Amino acid sequence: MELSIGWSRTQSGCLIELGVYFLQRFIEFLFGRVNKENRFLTIAYWAFVLFYFISVVFLAIQQIGWVLLLPVILFPVMFRIVYGLVGFGAGKLHSKKWIWLAGGIVVFIAGFAGAMFLFADNVAINASKSMSNGNVEVSIGTLKGSYEVAEYDVTSGGILSIPYEAVVAEGIVSLTVEKGNEVLWKENIPASGEGNIEFQAEPGTYDIIIVTEEAKDVFIELSSP
Repeated sequence: MELSIGWSRTQSGCLIELGVYFLQRFIEFLFGRVNKENRFLTIAYWAFVLFYFISVVFLAIQQIGWVLLLPVILFPVMFRIVYGLVGFGAGKLHSKKWIWLAGGIVVFIAGFAGAMFLFADNVAINASKSMSNGNVEVSIGTLKGSYEVAEYDVTSGGILSIPYEAVVAEGIVSLTVEKGNEVLWKENIPASGEGNIEFQAEPGTYDIIIVTEEAKDVFIELSSP
């Protein structure tokens, strides 16, 4: 029994080491090798690696459009260029390594963040959705593209009426009802307003979404139909 447990632990240790090895090779494949001769560059390297993977997870959770695959792919390429230039500058100009490092990091982060937003077709920043007593509340700090507010499953035909309230601090938002690719109802909300979403419903699933070129501080509340 002890031999079996020891062998199992050995196998687990080998698998962990193998996993760490392949992860390290994968990171080096994306970002190149870390500069271990410079402590600041080593810290910057792993900070950007962590930032990259957190960003990828965030984009996946937010279900942001496929166009963002471009900056996700370009990020490691840009990093290699900037990291190499910063490393070269730090190696040649020791007295100015802080300027090289800080400048490279600022430019890199700003460029990548800007590329993410500019190339994206769907971006929802600081978005939250909650339900209370059957009412749906959606709050979004910055929206570009579309965002699903609610989904309704209708079991019988008839006129469906859903009261709504909306507030938009900046930009114009279109509140729409879709079934598949067909738009059944649409209302533009330039600042704030309230009313009723009404459309002839048949059994099926209906999506209520908001669409905008770009809007800020968006709040939508849908009451129970």
